Amino acid sequence: MQFGDGVNGAIPRWLSGNASNRDDADVVNIKATSFRWGGGAAANGGAGTISALRSAIPYVASVTNLMPAYGGADEESVADAQVRAPQVLRTANRAVTPDDFAFLAQETPGAEIARAKAFALLNPNFRMSWSPDGVAAVETPAPGTITVVVVPQSDQPMPTPNAGTLQLVANWLDQHRLLTAELYVAPPRYRRVEIDVSLIVAPTADLGVVQAAALATLTNYFHPLKGGSSGQGWDFGGTLYFSETYRQLLEVPGVQRIVTGTLKTYVDDELQPSASDVALAPDELVYSLNHVIRAAYP
Repeated sequence: MQFGDGVNGAIPRWLSGNASNRDDADVVNIKATSFRWGGGAAANGGAGTISALRSAIPYVASVTNLMPAYGGADEESVADAQVRAPQVLRTANRAVTPDDFAFLAQETPGAEIARAKAFALLNPNFRMSWSPDGVAAVETPAPGTITVVVVPQSDQPMPTPNAGTLQLVANWLDQHRLLTAELYVAPPRYRRVEIDVSLIVAPTADLGVVQAAALATLTNYFHPLKGGSSGQGWDFGGTLYFSETYRQLLEVPGVQRIVTGTLKTYVDDELQPSASDVALAPDELVYSLNHVIRAAYP
Protein backbone atom coordinates (compact mmCIF):
# COMPACT_ATOMS: atom_id res chain seq x y z
CA MET A 1 0.00 0.00 0.00
CA GLN A 2 1.27 3.50 -0.84
CA PHE A 3 0.39 6.67 1.03
CA GLY A 4 0.29 9.82 -1.06
CA ASP A 5 1.30 10.28 -4.68
CA GLY A 6 5.05 9.69 -4.44
CA VAL A 7 5.74 13.38 -3.87
CA ASN A 8 3.30 14.44 -1.15
CA GLY A 9 2.51 12.22 1.80
CA ALA A 10 -0.98 11.37 3.03
CA ILE A 11 -2.69 10.07 6.16
CA PRO A 12 -3.37 6.29 5.89
CA ARG A 13 -7.05 5.94 5.03
CA TRP A 14 -8.00 4.05 8.19
CA LEU A 15 -6.59 6.88 10.32
CA SER A 16 -9.00 9.40 8.80
CA GLY A 17 -12.71 9.61 9.31
CA ASN A 18 -14.71 8.55 12.35
CA ALA A 19 -12.65 6.90 15.08
CA SER A 20 -15.45 4.46 15.77
CA ASN A 21 -15.01 2.95 12.30
CA ARG A 22 -11.43 1.78 12.82
CA ASP A 23 -9.57 -0.68 14.96
CA ASP A 24 -7.13 0.99 17.36
CA ALA A 25 -4.69 -1.87 16.75
CA ASP A 26 -4.42 -0.75 13.12
CA VAL A 27 -3.45 2.74 14.26
CA VAL A 28 -0.28 1.67 16.05
CA ASN A 29 0.82 -1.25 13.88
CA ILE A 30 1.79 0.31 10.57
CA LYS A 31 4.72 -1.62 9.14
CA ALA A 32 6.88 -0.27 6.32
CA THR A 33 8.30 -3.08 4.21
CA SER A 34 10.55 -0.86 2.07
CA PHE A 35 11.92 2.64 1.92
CA ARG A 36 13.24 4.92 -0.80
CA TRP A 37 15.75 7.69 -0.21
CA GLY A 38 17.99 10.11 -2.06
CA GLY A 39 21.61 9.76 -3.00
CA GLY A 40 23.11 11.76 -0.15
CA ALA A 41 25.98 14.14 -0.83
CA ALA A 42 26.82 12.22 -4.03
CA ALA A 43 23.47 13.32 -5.50
CA ASN A 44 24.51 16.98 -5.40
CA GLY A 45 25.21 17.00 -9.13
CA GLY A 46 27.03 19.90 -10.72
CA ALA A 47 25.52 22.37 -13.14
CA GLY A 48 24.77 20.88 -16.55
CA THR A 49 24.97 17.27 -15.39
CA ILE A 50 21.25 16.57 -15.78
CA SER A 51 20.62 16.21 -19.50
CA ALA A 52 18.15 13.36 -20.07
CA LEU A 53 14.34 13.27 -19.88
CA ARG A 54 12.89 10.36 -17.91
CA SER A 55 9.87 10.40 -20.21
CA ALA A 56 8.98 12.30 -23.36
CA ILE A 57 7.24 15.66 -23.01
CA PRO A 58 5.59 17.27 -26.02
CA TYR A 59 7.59 20.13 -27.58
CA VAL A 60 10.51 19.60 -25.16
CA ALA A 61 13.67 18.49 -26.97
CA SER A 62 16.20 18.56 -24.10
CA VAL A 63 16.74 19.58 -20.50
CA THR A 64 19.62 20.69 -18.35
CA ASN A 65 20.20 22.09 -14.86
CA LEU A 66 21.67 25.59 -14.94
CA MET A 67 22.54 25.53 -11.24
CA PRO A 68 24.22 22.75 -9.23
CA ALA A 69 22.09 20.63 -6.91
CA TYR A 70 22.54 21.18 -3.19
CA GLY A 71 21.09 20.11 0.14
CA GLY A 72 21.80 16.40 -0.12
CA ALA A 73 23.63 14.96 2.87
CA ASP A 74 24.87 11.50 3.69
CA GLU A 75 22.96 9.46 6.25
CA GLU A 76 24.09 10.03 9.81
CA SER A 77 26.05 7.08 11.17
CA VAL A 78 25.14 5.39 14.44
CA ALA A 79 28.47 6.55 15.90
CA ASP A 80 27.73 10.17 15.00
CA ALA A 81 24.24 9.90 16.46
CA GLN A 82 25.70 8.57 19.72
CA VAL A 83 27.98 11.61 19.90
CA ARG A 84 25.20 14.07 19.02
CA ALA A 85 22.52 12.75 21.39
CA PRO A 86 24.23 13.84 24.65
CA GLN A 87 24.86 17.28 23.12
CA VAL A 88 21.17 17.66 22.29
CA LEU A 89 20.22 16.80 25.85
CA ARG A 90 22.88 19.05 27.35
CA THR A 91 22.09 22.20 25.37
CA ALA A 92 18.30 21.86 25.69
CA ASN A 93 18.08 24.36 22.81
CA ARG A 94 19.84 27.04 24.85
CA ALA A 95 23.34 28.36 24.04
CA VAL A 96 25.30 29.18 27.19
CA THR A 97 28.79 27.70 26.84
CA PRO A 98 31.05 27.91 23.76
CA ASP A 99 30.37 24.23 23.08
CA ASP A 100 26.62 24.96 23.06
CA PHE A 101 27.08 27.68 20.44
CA ALA A 102 29.28 25.45 18.27
CA PHE A 103 26.86 22.53 18.43
CA LEU A 104 23.79 24.61 17.66
CA ALA A 105 25.59 26.34 14.78
CA GLN A 106 26.09 22.96 13.14
CA GLU A 107 22.37 22.27 13.61
CA THR A 108 21.31 25.44 11.75
CA PRO A 109 18.49 24.44 9.37
CA GLY A 110 19.49 24.82 5.74
CA ALA A 111 23.01 26.06 6.43
CA GLU A 112 24.96 22.81 5.86
CA ILE A 113 27.63 23.60 8.44
CA ALA A 114 30.29 20.89 8.62
CA ARG A 115 32.30 22.30 11.52
CA ALA A 116 31.96 25.11 14.03
CA LYS A 117 34.06 26.48 16.86
CA ALA A 118 33.03 29.14 19.37
CA PHE A 119 35.47 31.57 20.99
CA ALA A 120 34.48 33.45 24.13
CA LEU A 121 35.70 37.03 24.65
CA LEU A 122 36.51 37.43 20.96
CA ASN A 123 35.18 40.25 18.79
CA PRO A 124 36.36 39.66 15.19
CA ASN A 125 36.20 43.39 14.47
CA PHE A 126 38.59 44.31 17.28
CA ARG A 127 40.70 41.22 17.70
CA MET A 128 44.20 42.68 17.88
CA SER A 129 46.00 45.39 19.78
CA TRP A 130 49.68 46.24 19.76
CA SER A 131 51.87 45.67 22.78
CA PRO A 132 53.80 48.62 24.26
CA ASP A 133 56.94 47.72 22.29
CA GLY A 134 54.97 48.23 19.09
CA VAL A 135 55.86 44.79 17.72
CA ALA A 136 53.91 41.89 19.20
CA ALA A 137 50.17 41.57 18.54
CA VAL A 138 47.99 40.22 21.34
CA GLU A 139 44.32 39.28 21.53
CA THR A 140 42.01 41.91 23.00
CA PRO A 141 39.43 40.27 25.33
CA ALA A 142 35.87 41.49 24.76
CA PRO A 143 33.74 40.68 27.83
CA GLY A 144 30.27 39.35 27.06
CA THR A 145 31.19 38.60 23.44
CA ILE A 146 31.31 35.27 21.66
CA THR A 147 32.36 34.59 18.07
CA VAL A 148 31.30 31.41 16.30
CA VAL A 149 33.54 30.38 13.40
CA VAL A 150 31.79 28.13 10.88
CA VAL A 151 33.00 25.97 7.99
CA PRO A 152 30.40 24.92 5.39
CA GLN A 153 30.17 21.45 3.92
CA SER A 154 32.17 21.62 0.70
CA ASP A 155 34.69 19.74 -1.42
CA GLN A 156 36.57 22.96 -2.16
CA PRO A 157 40.15 23.27 -0.83
CA MET A 158 39.16 26.29 1.29
CA PRO A 159 35.48 25.98 2.35
CA THR A 160 34.26 29.49 3.09
CA PRO A 161 30.71 30.46 4.13
CA ASN A 162 29.03 33.18 2.08
CA ALA A 163 27.19 36.13 3.58
CA GLY A 164 23.85 34.32 3.35
CA THR A 165 25.13 31.32 5.31
CA LEU A 166 26.67 33.53 8.00
CA GLN A 167 23.40 35.42 8.39
CA LEU A 168 21.42 32.17 8.53
CA VAL A 169 23.59 30.84 11.35
CA ALA A 170 23.49 34.18 13.17
CA ASN A 171 19.68 34.31 13.01
CA TRP A 172 19.44 30.75 14.31
CA LEU A 173 21.85 31.29 17.20
CA ASP A 174 20.16 34.57 18.06
CA GLN A 175 17.07 32.56 19.00
CA HIS A 176 19.07 30.46 21.47
CA ARG A 177 21.61 32.82 23.00
CA LEU A 178 21.29 34.53 26.36
CA LEU A 179 20.04 38.09 26.13
CA THR A 180 23.32 39.48 27.48
CA ALA A 181 25.57 37.67 24.98
CA GLU A 182 26.99 39.73 22.11
CA LEU A 183 27.15 37.30 19.19
CA TYR A 184 29.25 37.25 16.00
CA VAL A 185 29.40 34.57 13.31
CA ALA A 186 32.52 34.58 11.14
CA PRO A 187 34.41 32.51 8.56
CA PRO A 188 37.67 30.86 9.57
CA ARG A 189 41.00 32.49 8.89
CA TYR A 190 42.98 30.30 6.53
CA ARG A 191 46.71 29.73 6.13
CA ARG A 192 47.87 28.30 2.82
CA VAL A 193 50.44 25.49 3.08
CA GLU A 194 52.76 24.27 0.33
CA ILE A 195 55.31 21.48 0.68
CA ASP A 196 58.42 21.20 -1.52
CA VAL A 197 60.15 17.82 -1.26
CA SER A 198 62.27 15.24 -3.10
CA LEU A 199 61.40 11.56 -2.67
CA ILE A 200 63.33 8.38 -3.34
CA VAL A 201 61.00 5.74 -4.75
CA ALA A 202 61.32 1.95 -4.60
CA PRO A 203 62.64 0.45 -7.88
CA THR A 204 59.49 -1.67 -8.20
CA ALA A 205 57.14 1.32 -7.94
CA ASP A 206 55.92 3.63 -10.68
CA LEU A 207 57.28 7.17 -10.31
CA GLY A 208 54.11 8.84 -11.59
CA VAL A 209 51.83 6.79 -9.37
CA VAL A 210 53.92 7.50 -6.25
CA GLN A 211 54.13 11.17 -7.09
CA ALA A 212 50.34 11.41 -7.53
CA ALA A 213 49.75 9.48 -4.30
CA ALA A 214 52.08 11.78 -2.36
CA LEU A 215 50.31 14.84 -3.76
CA ALA A 216 46.89 13.44 -2.79
CA THR A 217 48.17 12.57 0.69
CA LEU A 218 49.40 16.10 1.36
CA THR A 219 46.30 17.74 -0.14
CA ASN A 220 44.03 15.65 2.08
CA TYR A 221 46.22 16.08 5.15
CA PHE A 222 46.08 19.88 4.88
CA HIS A 223 42.31 19.99 4.27
CA PRO A 224 39.98 21.77 6.75
CA LEU A 225 37.29 19.04 6.64
CA LYS A 226 39.15 15.79 5.99
CA GLY A 227 42.68 16.62 7.06
CA GLY A 228 44.73 16.35 10.21
CA SER A 229 46.16 13.20 11.75
CA SER A 230 42.67 11.87 12.45
CA GLY A 231 41.37 12.45 8.93
CA GLN A 232 38.32 14.17 10.44
CA GLY A 233 39.41 17.73 9.72
CA TRP A 234 42.27 19.99 10.70
CA ASP A 235 42.06 21.16 14.30
CA PHE A 236 41.31 24.85 14.80
CA GLY A 237 44.63 26.32 15.83
CA GLY A 238 46.38 22.99 15.23
CA THR A 239 50.16 23.15 14.95
CA LEU A 240 51.93 22.28 11.70
CA TYR A 241 54.38 19.67 12.94
CA PHE A 242 57.35 19.09 10.65
CA SER A 243 57.70 15.50 11.88
CA GLU A 244 54.06 14.71 11.08
CA THR A 245 54.42 15.99 7.51
CA TYR A 246 57.50 13.80 7.22
CA ARG A 247 55.55 10.78 8.48
CA GLN A 248 52.66 11.38 6.07
CA LEU A 249 55.06 11.23 3.11
CA LEU A 250 56.95 8.16 4.35
CA GLU A 251 53.67 6.25 4.62
CA VAL A 252 52.87 6.76 0.93
CA PRO A 253 53.18 3.34 -0.77
CA GLY A 254 56.38 3.16 -2.81
CA VAL A 255 58.28 5.88 -0.94
CA GLN A 256 61.60 4.58 0.36
CA ARG A 257 62.90 7.76 1.94
CA ILE A 258 62.98 11.55 1.78
CA VAL A 259 66.14 13.17 0.47
CA THR A 260 67.86 14.79 3.44
CA GLY A 261 67.24 18.51 3.77
CA THR A 262 64.74 18.75 0.90
CA LEU A 263 61.49 18.93 2.87
CA LYS A 264 60.50 22.61 2.92
CA THR A 265 57.30 24.11 4.29
CA TYR A 266 55.82 27.33 2.93
CA VAL A 267 53.00 29.08 4.78
CA ASP A 268 51.32 31.85 2.79
CA ASP A 269 54.30 31.75 0.41
CA GLU A 270 56.77 32.31 3.26
CA LEU A 271 59.47 29.67 3.72
CA GLN A 272 59.56 28.40 7.29
CA PRO A 273 62.80 27.64 9.15
CA SER A 274 64.14 24.16 8.43
CA ALA A 275 62.60 21.33 10.49
CA SER A 276 60.47 23.77 12.50
CA ASP A 277 56.86 23.62 13.66
CA VAL A 278 54.33 26.34 12.85
CA ALA A 279 51.73 27.31 15.47
CA LEU A 280 48.39 28.67 14.27
CA ALA A 281 46.09 31.18 15.97
CA PRO A 282 43.10 29.53 17.74
CA ASP A 283 40.60 30.38 14.97
CA GLU A 284 42.89 29.50 12.06
CA LEU A 285 42.76 26.49 9.73
CA VAL A 286 45.04 25.35 6.92
CA TYR A 287 44.43 24.47 3.29
CA SER A 288 46.57 23.70 0.27
CA LEU A 289 46.30 24.18 -3.47
CA ASN A 290 49.58 22.81 -4.74
CA HIS A 291 52.72 20.99 -3.64
CA VAL A 292 56.05 20.49 -5.39
CA ILE A 293 56.99 16.82 -5.32
CA ARG A 294 60.02 15.37 -7.09
CA ALA A 295 60.30 11.60 -7.33
CA ALA A 296 63.34 9.61 -8.42
CA TYR A 297 64.76 6.10 -8.15
CA PRO A 298 67.81 5.40 -5.97
